[in-house]
Amino acid sequence: SLCAKKGGKKKKKVSQKKQSGMEWARNFELMPYDSVVLRQLANLACMSYQKHSGKSLDSSFRTASDLPKALWTAPIGFLMVSTNGTILLFNHAATEALNQTYSNLIGATTELPTTMTKNLESKYQKKIRAY
Repeated sequence: SLCAKKGGKKKKKVSQKKQSGMEWARNFELMPYDSVVLRQLANLACMSYQKHSGKSLDSSFRTASDLPKALWTAPIGFLMVSTNGTILLFNHAATEALNQTYSNLIGATTELPTTMTKNLESKYQKKIRAY
């Protein structure tokens, strides 16, 4: 017969303590691509960048079926700041670059410039020196 029996010992499952619904909800962290408002911001940011630069933030965005999730997982750091310096949206690469957690960054303020003095330079690449 061409079919072979699966042999060997069964692996024991590591038992995790079951949490009540309220306990699970208390520990749940809403990701940016799960929030309706943040999904809208992510779509707006990506479309705005493409409109002004003529290209997408990342080449994978052209075929992405879920743009906000693609932005979160993109290999480029992304940070959206309001005019008063409040961080509105960012992605996972930005949390790693800034060595911060999601909950520490959302709503925090930054001293990054909030307005552009020049037109968008689409081929500009800034090199960041690691310390």
